[in-house]
Amino acid sequence: MNDPKHNIESDQQNIKKSCWDCKYQRVEGDTFPGICTWFSTRGKENKQILPSVIDDGCKFFEPR
Repeated sequence: MNDPKHNIESDQQNIKKSCWDCKYQRVEGDTFPGICTWFSTRGKENKQILPSVIDDGCKFFEPR
C-alpha cells in the first residue's frame, strides 16, 4: 500500500543537507564558500563556513 506519510518521511531523509541547500548559507563579497547566519539568529556573530563542511552541512541545517 502506498502510505503518503511514509513517502514524506522518506523524502525528508533523502534531502541532501549540504550548506549549499541551507537557508542559513549566504555568500557575501569574497567570503566563498560563504557565511552561516544561523548564529546571528541566536544573537551571536555569524561564522565563516569551512570548505571541509560545505558539502556535508551541519546539525543546524534547514532547507531553503
